[in-house]
Amino acid sequence: MDSININILHVVRSFDVSGRSRLIRAICRGCVMDGVTSAVVSLSNNCGYKQSDVDVVSLGIGGGFKLSAIFKLVKMIRYRKVNVVHSHGRGSLIYAALACMFLPGVRLIHTVHRADGDLVSRHDVLRGLVLGRADHLVAVSRSAASEFAAVNKCSVDEIKVIYNGIDLSEFDGFRAKDVIDDGKPVVIGTVANLSSDKDFDTLLRAFAVVLDIAVETGRTLSLRIIGDGPCAEVLHKLAKNIGIYNDVNFMGFRKDVPAQLAEFDVFVLSTKTEGFGIAILEAMASGVPVVAIRVGGVLEIIEDEKNGLLFEVGNVQELVDAMTKVIADDALKAKFIHNASETVTSKFSQASMIAAYKEIYAR
Repeated sequence: MDSININILHVVRSFDVSGRSRLIRAICRGCVMDGVTSAVVSLSNNCGYKQSDVDVVSLGIGGGFKLSAIFKLVKMIRYRKVNVVHSHGRGSLIYAALACMFLPGVRLIHTVHRADGDLVSRHDVLRGLVLGRADHLVAVSRSAASEFAAVNKCSVDEIKVIYNGIDLSEFDGFRAKDVIDDGKPVVIGTVANLSSDKDFDTLLRAFAVVLDIAVETGRTLSLRIIGDGPCAEVLHKLAKNIGIYNDVNFMGFRKDVPAQLAEFDVFVLSTKTEGFGIAILEAMASGVPVVAIRVGGVLEIIEDEKNGLLFEVGNVQELVDAMTKVIADDALKAKFIHNASETVTSKFSQASMIAAYKEIYAR
């Protein structure tokens, strides 16, 4: 893309510790070399993923719809001389679209991250008004695109799919063990926002069963959970109640995720819905076999029994079987690692993702 004057403002409800926030940061960083100016506005006070290399501001909106926020957003866009607004999530789209109606010449791009439909509004008029103001609709997977189109009564042909990508260079020098060392604890881990939709209940209960099985075979296990969020306290209590608290390490937000992933023997994602699953890609790039939920965009990354294992939403026994299968079979683990590396390298590079977004920004 030739260097042109593009000033982008990413609008998100919360710039929290999530795959969505990591994607936004990656886009901002990836566009710097082309002279594109980027900033992020978090509509809420949550800027937990604020980084020094990205300009992040907060509007401090609480719960519910705030008409005043639209005018705050208009003022910010004018002050910063923004000519492209990029919204992420339905709440952000409504605010961004209504603000852009006062700003002729400002283009609006919206990315759909969820695979559960993400209904913009129950009111047909408002939904039509908002979607009509968007110049480009993007989805992070085919699943997310089709569900969004179905729920919001728009054409899926109007939605461009741009898969999330990761910077493989971030994982240089960090690589998980190819085989499980019998002399060390087996580390099962995950990276996710601690929210109810991530279904940590299923993961914790399944881990408790695998832990009992491991005791019978003489193995030692631990569970590492990287991430923070509104359900942290509830999950701590659950781990205590089912007797596994001493075997679970709630690690909170970490900036050294590649190094931490290299310590995992198995990566698990037990979420109820998933638009894509960037944490899965990071695990694959780290040489960690993946056990993930059979839902949404995950099915566009993981091919069951080829580059990982899949299980049904909320099925504790299936998750137990999948984890124990990987732990017990080094040959299977090696197969998953090899095939996963090929998958992430050929289909999900950050360079291709950035190039696709740049093309839309330059239109």
